[in-house]
Amino acid sequence: MLPMLICIVFTFYVNTHEPDPQIIDSHYNDCINAIKICELKDYHFIPNKGYGSIENLKTYEKDFSETNSVWLKFDVIKGNSLQFTIIPDKDEDDIDFVVYESKDKTCKNISAIRELMSGKVIGHNITDCLGNTGLRFGDFDNYETKGCNKLKNNFAAPVELTDNKSYFILINNYDSDNGFTIIFEENPSLILQDNCTSVVSDFDFDLYPNPTSDVISILPTGKTETNIQLEI
Repeated sequence: MLPMLICIVFTFYVNTHEPDPQIIDSHYNDCINAIKICELKDYHFIPNKGYGSIENLKTYEKDFSETNSVWLKFDVIKGNSLQFTIIPDKDEDDIDFVVYESKDKTCKNISAIRELMSGKVIGHNITDCLGNTGLRFGDFDNYETKGCNKLKNNFAAPVELTDNKSYFILINNYDSDNGFTIIFEENPSLILQDNCTSVVSDFDFDLYPNPTSDVISILPTGKTETNIQLEI
């Protein structure tokens, strides 16, 4: 077989997805290292104990602290209603959460727009304030303070997100470092920025042997700390 001169055009996709959400390092307990959410789908997380390096709480409920927290961030392109359900791995766990709006897309200028702090009260029936929690249509309150009573049901009203703004969600397992699943309700009208992946147009590599009659080897010549997927 005669040697062949190979000319190939490549598109390089750099995989910048966060690590498996079931393996959460302690730095995800901090707002500045929040896990980016780019799709409205189901996610499972296992928080680490404590609040990371900095306790970032800015809440109306003053008697509250991070114990086993995870921070999420999403950047909105086209705003609409946000709904989600948080399901703890253990029904008896007390899951609290806060939804923040950021004025400058960072953690420096965040303000709470939903707070769900309801939970255990010794000596009272608290079944309505444990287990699943979240934002859903049919609820109208924006805040539930600590404790539990007949006016609390562990859910709050959906959030109407605004175009070109950033939002954070602090999720805290008050009782333990057991995991939880968050299910984001699908909404085609709510468009999030996909900053979990990116495309690299310039990338140096060696292609050898060239000419070739059989196998082609591709070797990146520059330093890279990301996984590279090649499409030929």
